[in-house]
Amino acid sequence: MMKCEQLKVSALCGVIAAGVFLIDAATPLGVAEPTLYILVILVALRSPAAWLIIAVAVLCTILTVIGFFVSGDSPEVWKAIVNRALALFAIWATGLIGLHRHALLLERQRLLVEREALLSQALSQFIPICAWCKRVRNEANAWETLEEYLSARTGATFSHGICQDCRRNVTHEMLSAQQILEKSPSSRTEGAAERDAAPDRSGT
Repeated sequence: MMKCEQLKVSALCGVIAAGVFLIDAATPLGVAEPTLYILVILVALRSPAAWLIIAVAVLCTILTVIGFFVSGDSPEVWKAIVNRALALFAIWATGLIGLHRHALLLERQRLLVEREALLSQALSQFIPICAWCKRVRNEANAWETLEEYLSARTGATFSHGICQDCRRNVTHEMLSAQQILEKSPSSRTEGAAERDAAPDRSGT
């Protein structure tokens, strides 16, 4: 599948490069058609293969140089040379930026694969965990939280929240505790004492 995609991208790059070269050959030197080769580089960036980007950049460079000799005459050759130099700079700048981006994506993909492998290895092992507090015993026979255990072995980070069931249970427990306190004898005694200690405001 990937090879088929590379063939499609390569063919599209070849067609666009040929079209740009024909336009370049049919116009005078003073026109900056070689900058259109940037389109070929941008299409090549769709391929995951770094070699294709380099190959396309080299091809566009060769066609730019050939186009300088086959294009129509120009009264100001120095302008044509400057245009070609700028076009070559743009071609390789785009290609190098694309290669850097390609390398970053590959590195990110490699790190993700390694992290998934470490996580799978950590989870596939026999993990001694406390049935009460859910702490995990590590290799040093020290107990640590599950988050600490996985973070130390996979580099994963955790964010904490509360699910709907736990929120419902916590709210129920808090209400039950409040009702028990209100119904306890000590609470009623303290309430009666506070009412007795309050000043009489009836005017007597």
